[in-house]
Amino acid sequence: GEHVSVGFAGLLNSVLDGKARVVVVEKPGVKFLDNPERPGSAIGASEEFLKEHTLDRWAEANHATLRAVWTLPNIDDKRALVVGHSEGSGVVARLGSVETKVTHVACLAGSGPPQLFDLVELAGRRAEKDGSEAVRKARKQVFDEWAAVLADPNSTSKIWIGHPHRRWSTFGVASASDDLLKSKAKIFLAHGTADAAVPVSAFDVTLASLRVRGRAVVADRVDGADHGFNRPDDRQGEGFKRVLERAAAWFAE
Repeated sequence: GEHVSVGFAGLLNSVLDGKARVVVVEKPGVKFLDNPERPGSAIGASEEFLKEHTLDRWAEANHATLRAVWTLPNIDDKRALVVGHSEGSGVVARLGSVETKVTHVACLAGSGPPQLFDLVELAGRRAEKDGSEAVRKARKQVFDEWAAVLADPNSTSKIWIGHPHRRWSTFGVASASDDLLKSKAKIFLAHGTADAAVPVSAFDVTLASLRVRGRAVVADRVDGADHGFNRPDDRQGEGFKRVLERAAAWFAE
């Protein structure tokens, strides 16, 4: 219609309030005004997207954008914050590990261990109401299905949990914790305790992995917040804005 929506990137731009330039990098293969068949999945996506949507390609898309931005006039290349939410948190962790000019990395509602950990954890939790044997079977099923992904890792036609094997065999094996440890950047982590997409235990593992190596981390464990950082009484986007405000203040210090 006559409305313009900018999503979470617009929130970041508003909380920074002119203190920094904001650039948004879309996933490779996504065209302006694309209307996905099933948002949040790759069902019905273009062949270009299915081929390009890997961790390495998305991280390179962000890296290429940064390199281009740093050639522009009036851009300070001494300080750079990269922010990623959910799947994007792994991308910015990877970006921070390969680009030394990235000074701040903010991973929001993402995983530190390989994503397979998240899937096994969530499957077990969903089965808890049916007893320990159901939990064991649910967890085993994820591992069995994962083995099928690895048997044909580059397929763009075989779909598992809404995404092709090619996506899972890159994002699913990566460890954001390892990438963050390779980075010299300052680190900000945030996660909601009621997150149903990425278990908060993944946040705890990430924080422990970093702290045990002596890395300083600003950690925001948001009680009662979901995957978008909203609490039950929040208006849409309100919780996410609070987290971005804390991340922006941390970057501005």
